[in-house]
Amino acid sequence: GELDRPGALEPSRYADAGEWEASQAPRDPDRPQLRFHHVVLPHTPWVVTDDGDLYRGVASRPTGAFGLGWTDTGAALGNQRHILQLQAADRLLGDVLDGLEDEGRFDDAMIVVTADHGNAFISGEPERALAEGNMEQIMWTPLLIKEPAQTTPVVDDSNVMSIDIVPTIAAALGVEMPWEVDGIPVGEAAAERDDDTKLFQSNENNRLRPPDGEPVLEI
Repeated sequence: GELDRPGALEPSRYADAGEWEASQAPRDPDRPQLRFHHVVLPHTPWVVTDDGDLYRGVASRPTGAFGLGWTDTGAALGNQRHILQLQAADRLLGDVLDGLEDEGRFDDAMIVVTADHGNAFISGEPERALAEGNMEQIMWTPLLIKEPAQTTPVVDDSNVMSIDIVPTIAAALGVEMPWEVDGIPVGEAAAERDDDTKLFQSNENNRLRPPDGEPVLEI
C-alpha cells in the first residue's frame, strides 16, 4: 500500500518500520537471507520524537525553515528535532540487532547502515543543497558496516562513496560480481582513489556547480 512502501515520508513510518522488523523471521533458517528496508529517518518532516511518538499540533517543518534552506533563526531548533528523529532511528536499529541476536544470526550477519545524503543546520545556508558555507556538514553521510565474524571496530576515513557498498559486500562475502560496477571495496579506496578529491553531482539547487560542460564538481 501507499503508506507502507519503503521510503514513505508519512508520519507512520516509524511504526511501519517496527512492523517490518517484527515480520522478518527467517523462512528457512538454513538459507541466507537478504533484508532491506529504506527507513526515511531522520528526514523531514520532523514529526517523530526519540521514542517514535508523534508531535501534536506542530508544523512538519520547524520555525526558520524555508524551502531548502534556513533563515537566520530556526537552524538550532531544526537540528534538535533532527537529533530526536536520529535517536528514533537508532532505536529501530537496536531492535534489528536484537532480533538477529535472538535468531543466533548476528555473528554471521553482514550489516550495512547508510544514508543517501547529508543535512546541514547553519543559519543562512541551504539544508540539503551544496554551498561553500555548509560543505563540512552536508557532504558526510554515515556508512556503518559489520562484516561476518567481525569483532574489532575499524575506522576508515578514505574517500568512500555509495557506489562502493555493493562491491564491498561482495568482497566480504567472497562473491564474484557477475557485472561491472563503478565502485570499489571500501578497503581499497585509500589506495585506488584520491582521498583529497570529492565529487559532487550537479544539482539545480546547489550553489556550487561544476564548470559548464562538466558532469561533476571537484573540490
